[in-house]
Amino acid sequence: MTSGTVTMTAGGAVEVQLPLKVARRRIERVGFAYFAQRRQFLAPGGVERSDSDEKLEGVGEEVDISYLKSLDPKEWKDQDHYAILGLGKLRYEASDDDIRRAYRRMVLLHHPDKRKAKGEEVIQDDDYFTCITKAYEILGTSKPRRSFDSVDPEFDDSLPSQNEIDGDYFGVFNKFFTLNGRWSEKPHVPAFGQVDAKREEVERFYNFWYDFKSWREFSYLDEEDKEKGQDRDERRWIEKENRTARIKRKKEEMSRIRALVDLAYNNDKRIQRFKQEEKDRKAAAKRAKMDAAQAQKAEADRAVREAALAKEKAEKAEQKRIEQIRIEREQQKKLLKKERKTLRDKVKDCKYYAKNDKDQLKHMEGTEKICETFNLAELQTLNKAMETKGRESFVAALQTADQKIAAELDEDQPDAGEEAGQCSGHAKRC
Repeated sequence: MTSGTVTMTAGGAVEVQLPLKVARRRIERVGFAYFAQRRQFLAPGGVERSDSDEKLEGVGEEVDISYLKSLDPKEWKDQDHYAILGLGKLRYEASDDDIRRAYRRMVLLHHPDKRKAKGEEVIQDDDYFTCITKAYEILGTSKPRRSFDSVDPEFDDSLPSQNEIDGDYFGVFNKFFTLNGRWSEKPHVPAFGQVDAKREEVERFYNFWYDFKSWREFSYLDEEDKEKGQDRDERRWIEKENRTARIKRKKEEMSRIRALVDLAYNNDKRIQRFKQEEKDRKAAAKRAKMDAAQAQKAEADRAVREAALAKEKAEKAEQKRIEQIRIEREQQKKLLKKERKTLRDKVKDCKYYAKNDKDQLKHMEGTEKICETFNLAELQTLNKAMETKGRESFVAALQTADQKIAAELDEDQPDAGEEAGQCSGHAKRC
């Protein structure tokens, strides 16, 4: 512990004099400007970027530098933020990770400090990098991105012309409803379908679109920012004007959707076909009612004939199945007989792998056991194995045959302990 001198002043205060100690300390940079600049190079969570973070090849598209330099930061509302980040093709389908990585790539390529280091003259206030930052500020946040997606400059709000409809009805409306389906609040938007679509599918499609709920909103197009109001009354007035404009645009949007659905419905040949089918159905029902008795008799006769035919068909199928089983069994018997003969011949040619008459008799009996206990596949495997390992395979097969016979005997004669357990259990139950 460092010692010092304690003295009392005239006013009664205590004064402590510590000896001077020279220490070398690291001076840390602080301040808003430093951290605002440093934040550009921090990974999520505030961790310094590693070398691996700079490997962003394949993220987004190459953005033309002349396009970037033509951007005016003051006109950010009229700019295509997806195109600025190199996501002009993905657009609303880009994931949050795609947007984050695309922005990081643009920072690594176009940050003013990096460009200054290369000798480029950068005017901070009018630099296009402000547009890149603004694009990420909008697309990197859920609510502002939703607002921008609602007025995506690449989205086509037009309706198909009659010439287009007459030229390719299903192609045109499949395209338009797929494009507009992105605005649906409900998931699983039904497809428009083709000419052969079922009535239930077509009705479900039109029910969905005539009750269409769109999440599209138009706050991005607000002419005034209420936060710029001088006082509360002005801010309220700005908000009221913006809300009125949004409601108007929303109504126009729903009218556009309704007009698209009406246009499809009025030109849909399937609807016309369904109406004709409904008309025919009613006429048929009327005729059927007049001919009810005759129709019932015809139906009964048809049912009898079909039942007879079905019975005959089932009997033929059963006979065919039985015959097939018989043929397969005959084939199995022939193959089994052949494999048994092959085994007997091989063992006989090798003199039953016996060293004396006693072994020969034993192996002859064992050969018959193998023939009786082995199935076709086992005999085929054994015969093949004996081509290379004759005696070894034969002896192993003898052991397997004995085990099979022993197992069959065990199954036929229940264990004494098991019988005792059963009797004991029976006694307890009684």
